[in-house]
Amino acid sequence: MNRLIGLSLFLFLVLGLPASCANKEQADNLLFEHLFEKWTKAFNSKDLSASMSLFSKEIAADYRGVPRKNFDVIRDGFKKTFAQKNRQCQYQFKVHEVYRSGKFAAVRITWYLRISEAGKPDSISQDEGMDVFKQEADGNWRIVNYIAYEVEQKAEPKAN
Repeated sequence: MNRLIGLSLFLFLVLGLPASCANKEQADNLLFEHLFEKWTKAFNSKDLSASMSLFSKEIAADYRGVPRKNFDVIRDGFKKTFAQKNRQCQYQFKVHEVYRSGKFAAVRITWYLRISEAGKPDSISQDEGMDVFKQEADGNWRIVNYIAYEVEQKAEPKAN
């Protein structure tokens, strides 16, 4: 009987544990894909409140060549962008990896921004980044820090 229990435990550890880890990784990927999809839809439709809901009030945001931004600076930048009537900004993204431990997660991501202005050809930029999330007291995941930098565009973005 003890051998049967021991064998069952061994088989669970060998066969079941990797599957449960894979399921957790898949669930984490889906969670953060969903958060970015929701944010992209909000930003692309110029919804300031929903766009800001992804960011923690304590965010520290670093973009190469630009002074560090906090929540208020990010919000003011979005307000200015959303107020431009003859200019449309549309984001797309690609999540590369999600690393999660407890109430923290880091997400490696590529952002594609298409800017359309009347009478001008569209411009597309590509940014690489790492977003650090924290699950806050209300249970929501929010970005507490991000680091991003523009790169030469490597590929045309695919629809999310």
